[in-house]
Amino acid sequence: MYLPDDDLTTYITTTTSDCIEHGDIEGIVLTGLSAKAVPLLQTYMLKYHDLQTAILAISHTSPRYFASPLVDAWRIEYRNLLNTYRLFLHRVKFDTQATALSVPSGGGQKPTLKPPPRQVSLRCNNCEQALDRNPDHASSTSAPAPASFTQGSIFADHKSGTVCPKCGKHLP
Repeated sequence: MYLPDDDLTTYITTTTSDCIEHGDIEGIVLTGLSAKAVPLLQTYMLKYHDLQTAILAISHTSPRYFASPLVDAWRIEYRNLLNTYRLFLHRVKFDTQATALSVPSGGGQKPTLKPPPRQVSLRCNNCEQALDRNPDHASSTSAPAPASFTQGSIFADHKSGTVCPKCGKHLP
């Protein structure tokens, strides 16, 4: 099928608008991964509740080629989602890749995204509380350690090995 230039432009514009309006992810072919894709991905997320696809796709171009506060908010929410699901290694990999992709084209420049601060936290496998003996950092919801673990015990097997200061369970 052949269309004159004016009709082709109208057809592409109409099709792009329809894709954005209906959240049709195939509209990426028409918008590209540019600032024009942000409204399309926003509608897609509202329709399918799929933040991961949107942020992983647009991270290849934002903020490297364009900046969008909406994409920045998606990035923060995706990081929080990964943390909520306790996918810390996946979150670190996402942070590393997103920072690497944010280097402006032309080379030799610093990444646009600031790398997140390094975080290391040891946690108990049983109660999931941080292994921090400082009472200022203790969670208000954590149960106090059993008396036999905090005050010593006449039974040697209770004190053998390392125990969690919050729940008193043995650590690996």
